[in-house]
Amino acid sequence: LEAEPCSAMAAENWPAGLTDESVNAAIDRLLRREDWDTISVKVVLRMLETELLPGADGSLRAHKKFVKAAVDTAMARILAEGGTGGGGGGGAAEDAPMEAAPEAAPEAEPAAPAQDAADGAGSE
Repeated sequence: LEAEPCSAMAAENWPAGLTDESVNAAIDRLLRREDWDTISVKVVLRMLETELLPGADGSLRAHKKFVKAAVDTAMARILAEGGTGGGGGGGAAEDAPMEAAPEAAPEAEPAAPAQDAADGAGSE
């Protein structure tokens, strides 16, 4: 079995019996389905609380540092796999140091039609 990406930075005192592994897995799922242009650590925390602590009064704000590191690690892993996030945006998290995923260059406007170049050359 592989070690979880943030196992060296284990969080303590997870609410409701959560573990580092369950939080890392939820972050991975979240990043694969959401548009990275809308992702920030605050958004991830809110989504994790909704998914992992439904109806509970618990908060994950005390684990913000762990979540941020886990998001950075998961983004790097997803980009290395050739993915760009579930929304296909390929952007980076607001507070994360990750660069935007390299995307295909937008289609350049076509060069001047050959006919225009021929017209210009023939008028001299």
